[in-house]
Amino acid sequence: MAARDAVIIELLAKVAALPVRVAELEARLSQNSSSSSKPPSSDSPGTPRPPKKPTGRGPGGQPGHKKHERRLLPPEAVQHFAPVSGTDSYGPPTRTTTTP
Repeated sequence: MAARDAVIIELLAKVAALPVRVAELEARLSQNSSSSSKPPSSDSPGTPRPPKKPTGRGPGGQPGHKKHERRLLPPEAVQHFAPVSGTDSYGPPTRTTTTP
């Protein structure tokens, strides 16, 4: 009888500790990259990302920013190439005389 009472007391102590353990695990489960120091790659798939805060800027180049472009070559400096015709292989390109 004493052995059975000891087992019951031990089991009741384990059951009393379970809510604390469940609360710990639920707290860990609710963490993501926004609420902890975890990286975004550790978030579960399909988790929606938090929306970005609006900055007031539009996409693309901003007003007043200097363009960075390559200058076009003059048409006479452009060389046109075509693949080798009449073969199934991709040999070195040959120069064509026609312009597209």
